Amino acid sequence: MPVSLLEEAETLSILHGELHAAQTKDPDAAISLPGPRHVLDGYRPHVSHTTGRLRRGERFEVAEAALVDMRPGGDSRYREVLAVYLLDDGGRRPGKS
Repeated sequence: MPVSLLEEAETLSILHGELHAAQTKDPDAAISLPGPRHVLDGYRPHVSHTTGRLRRGERFEVAEAALVDMRPGGDSRYREVLAVYLLDDGGRRPGKS
């Protein structure tokens, strides 16, 4: 899926770090995280293109962030949304969009 990278996304980077910490501290999570180029300092905040591409300099508000399994069942052809985090409360609780 095409994405637009975000220049200023401190809140999304903080949320990414908190999700990473929560997942790696849970021994029952049974997760497999990608290499360091995709997590923590390697994370690049982005927005999936759902209705079109963002234009350079365009400002917008992000209402939710999704935690996505990029290889459900080990199959890279599919994606599975594991949780959606509503950002109106700082993104601290999973919700439904």
